Amino acid sequence: MQRKQANINFGATILFVVFCLLFLILLFRLISIQMTGEILGVDLAARAQSLYEKEKVIEAKRGTIYTRNGDVIAEDTNSYKLVAILNKKVTKNKKKPMHVVNPELTAKKLAKLIDLEESEIHRILTKKTKKGVPFQVEFGKAGRDLSLQT
Repeated sequence: MQRKQANINFGATILFVVFCLLFLILLFRLISIQMTGEILGVDLAARAQSLYEKEKVIEAKRGTIYTRNGDVIAEDTNSYKLVAILNKKVTKNKKKPMHVVNPELTAKKLAKLIDLEESEIHRILTKKTKKGVPFQVEFGKAGRDLSLQT
């Protein structure tokens, strides 16, 4: 009986050592993948990004609505919103400013293009807040739904 017990203990020891080796190999592989971020020379982060992030432009085109005589009563058009940038930090080149430099001249030119009085435009362009000069201002309804020509 003692001989059979010794064989069982020896076999159990062998199995324990084999499973410990397999566990250590698996642990080493997981740690190496974690540290390098690669499997078989493939960067896992780049592969995941290519799988889940795709950039695609979806062109939206609404249908044109016609009368029974074939005249267009509604169609898809582009519209724009007028925004004036007041922050001087936007301008990188002093010769080509990207912000409003002269509020009086800007108000005079904009009054010809949108449905606001020159004094109202000037008031909007020179408006101060509690924090100082705002980054940008909008012109409400008069500055929305503008055509590309305007």
